[in-house]
Amino acid sequence: MKTGGDLVDPIARTSIGEKVHVTYLRDRQQHETTVTVEDRTKIFPDRAEAEATQPEAAPGGSARGSESPAAAFGLQTEDLTPERARRADYQSYHGVIVTTVTPVSFGEDVGFKRGDLIEEINHVAVNSMADYRKLLGALKPGQEAVFKVVRHSESDRLLTIFLAGVVPAANQ
Repeated sequence: MKTGGDLVDPIARTSIGEKVHVTYLRDRQQHETTVTVEDRTKIFPDRAEAEATQPEAAPGGSARGSESPAAAFGLQTEDLTPERARRADYQSYHGVIVTTVTPVSFGEDVGFKRGDLIEEINHVAVNSMADYRKLLGALKPGQEAVFKVVRHSESDRLLTIFLAGVVPAANQ
């Protein structure tokens, strides 16, 4: 495995109740185990409850109802305005800012954080909320999605990272 997605993606594609064989290294020794895929809402009921009680996105936000790709992804975003770019030190960048990551969602699973700047989806530039919605709308369940993201590190350096995962079905 080279990324967390190499572990998470095969498990995410496995049906609830099925088993997955995992081989891993710990202290330079190879270990093996079998895990059963469980329903996250039963394992983390407090997170599922928080997700259910979160308000919908405001007009212009990314969640447009339960069937929208953005809602399925669990991300709320806003345009990168000049003022917001200045405050976040993103003046030389383009994209949309992640304002909320819903617990127990695709967005949380692949590693999005509040404050991330989404610059590209599947190597296509995101310059506005309209671009973001259009690109998300073109994604199909089961398709691999790669997001180019700019993020502040703990030392406040700007990092460019890639977050990837398999697009969930709208009802998940």
